[in-house]
Amino acid sequence: HPDVVFAYDWTSKDLIQNVRNFGIPVVVMKGPKTIADVKKNIRTVAKALQISSQGEALVNKMDIQLQDIHNTKEKNCPNFTYDYLWR
Repeated sequence: HPDVVFAYDWTSKDLIQNVRNFGIPVVVMKGPKTIADVKKNIRTVAKALQISSQGEALVNKMDIQLQDIHNTKEKNCPNFTYDYLWR
């Protein structure tokens, strides 16, 4: 058996309950729609796996890469904004 199963909130509640009936913990996460949602899910998974520091390191790496993208696009396309990345 797996130690834990991760599912999105659109997963069938019956399926989630069936997995739980086998004694397997299920972590249900919101389906990501934004970068902030993705970061939250990374932190949720890392916490469930008891590797929070590694999850935080991944989020920090993402932040650096997103900032690099933002800076590159601003330099090359000054009239174009990436506000949607920072919601």
